[in-house]
Amino acid sequence: GAQGAILAVGNFAAKLCYEIFQAFSSQQAETAQNEQLKLLTLSEQIASRYGVGGIKYAMDVLGYHGGTVRSPLLMPDLAAQTAIQTTLNNFQL
Repeated sequence: GAQGAILAVGNFAAKLCYEIFQAFSSQQAETAQNEQLKLLTLSEQIASRYGVGGIKYAMDVLGYHGGTVRSPLLMPDLAAQTAIQTTLNNFQL
């Protein structure tokens, strides 16, 4: 079977994705599972809720180059930006 993943949150939470991979590779299943739950929550609260615009905004907040979305997609409004920033802060990203 294949080894890997396609992760939207990997664009702004690459370190967390790597930590999951390392824990699993080192047979630390409980650690990998705990980190996976964090990743799932990030995915739900940012990627699933705000889509590509939310991912790009999270990247910008964290110092990466997210840039803007192409039409017809929209960037997050001010309320969404605040929610994304709060989520990132809560996860200490």
